[in-house]
Amino acid sequence: MATRHPMIAVTLVALGAWVSLGLFGKFVPASGMVAPAVFLLLLFLALAASLTPIAGVVGARLVRSKWYYQHRFRHALRQGTLVALAIVANLALRALSAWFWVDAFLILLAVVLVELIALARK
Repeated sequence: MATRHPMIAVTLVALGAWVSLGLFGKFVPASGMVAPAVFLLLLFLALAASLTPIAGVVGARLVRSKWYYQHRFRHALRQGTLVALAIVANLALRALSAWFWVDAFLILLAVVLVELIALARK
């Protein structure tokens, strides 16, 4: 039962982050350099917190080992954060008009390499 509490907390953080992102988009004008940076930060938090429970459920369905079950929240948090980071990095490059398809491929490659290195450490 104790392993479900972090997922509930992350789900509540996700809900709060999406509400904050919606309120930020409604009430703050998109001018200057601070507003887009705060928007991307809130989007990263919302995506990471939303993707963590999804990664936990998918990981629990695909991997059937006791060790993974004991550490699934940590893995889910890392995987959700990496996917959110890849999405926000691509959006930031797009907002700066510096995005190219090679950038998306390199970001994806970096995310896969970080995940493989983290899995190799177990």
